This record gives sequence, structure tokens and C-alpha cells, in this order.
Amino acid sequence: MTGFDWARIEPVADATPDEAVEMIERTLRILEDLLCGTNHSVSLRLSQQPLIKGSVSRSAEALLGDGLRPTLSPLASWSRAILDVLPGWFAPAHAAEGSPPRRLAEGLTEWLVALLGQVWPPGVEAYLMDVKAVEKGAFWDVDYVDIVVRVGAKVWHLHIGRSD
Repeated sequence: MTGFDWARIEPVADATPDEAVEMIERTLRILEDLLCGTNHSVSLRLSQQPLIKGSVSRSAEALLGDGLRPTLSPLASWSRAILDVLPGWFAPAHAAEGSPPRRLAEGLTEWLVALLGQVWPPGVEAYLMDVKAVEKGAFWDVDYVDIVVRVGAKVWHLHIGRSD
């Protein structure tokens, strides 16, 4: 990782939560472009909804839609989970440690984590979500990391997925 504290630079430090969400969505589009390969696609999405009847699990299920069932496991650090996954999802030709594409992905991932930190304060309730298709025709990415975070009366879902 770059070791640079992205949270201290003005665009992140001064961003309102709404501005941070806009920057997060743009960053996810850039990372999708960087991480897609000739034999796979990458899907990065951030979504949110109100907490349903005080249940993060019910809210996560509503975020997924029909035919998919989530299982939530407590996550010690949502930021560590993102930092550990995204940079390594390059096509094999670009995966070398220290390569320019890898350094760029690491920097953008750190930028993403800094922006998410403007929306997801330290110590929030965070979960790793496993997704199972329970109805015929339901689909979820082959490789994925789904992070669900509760902030007050909102539940957020960050989907990091890769399909063939």
C-alpha cells in the first residue's frame, strides 16, 4: 500500500457525506475500468436503505432483491477487508507487486477507503455478507466480497464482485 493518509487531503477531509458518496461512486467506476479483464468483468456498487424493523439482516436481504439470501458475519474492520481484496483483483498479467497498475489500484483503493470513512465512522457495525441464490434464475457474482455496514438508521452495502 502507498502509506499516504488520503483522509487528510482537502477533498476528503472537507467532504460532506453526500459529496463523499458521489466521489465513492466515481471511484468505483474508475476501479471497475481498471480491474476488468478480457476474460472477466468486475462489478463495484454502493447502495443504501433505511434499517428495516431494527434488523441489519432484513435490510441486507432487501438490498439484494428476490431470490438471494444473505448470511452476515461480524467484520472486525471493513476498511481492512476492502484493502485486502481490491488491488489483488487484476488480470494475472498485471498482478505483480509494485507494478504501475497494482500501485494505481492500491492508491485508488486507499482513496476509496478514506472516502468511505467520511460516511462510515470508526467503530460502526460491519459485516461480511455471504450471498446464496435460493431461487431458480437468481444470480450473484462468482467471486465477491460484500460488506454491509449499519450507520444509525441506514444500512449500506458495498459489493465487490467478479464474474467470468
